[in-house]
Amino acid sequence: MVYDSSLDAMEPTGMFDAADWRWSETPPEDWRPRAERAGVGTVTVTFWSYSELGSSTVYEHQDVYAVNGSLVPAGGHRRELGSGPGGFVF
Repeated sequence: MVYDSSLDAMEPTGMFDAADWRWSETPPEDWRPRAERAGVGTVTVTFWSYSELGSSTVYEHQDVYAVNGSLVPAGGHRRELGSGPGGFVF
C-alpha cells in the first residue's frame, strides 16, 4: 500500500489488482469464518488468512474437532487458494 497525501486513508495500489492474482481454487464468496457440524461426530472450522511472506498468498484453513462431550482436535489442513504479486523476505 502506498500513502497518497490527498487521501485520508491508505489505499491499495495497482499491485493489489485482482487481475494480477493466480487462483488455484475458486475464492469463497463469503470470507467470514464458519463452523459446520457434520452429523453427530465432528465439527469443521474453516477460515482464511493472508500472508505476504515470500509472496502474497491466501490460504484456507480447516480444523476438524471430534465431539465427545468436549471438542478434541481430530485433524485439519491448510491449502493455498491463490497467490499474487509482492511480498517480502527476511
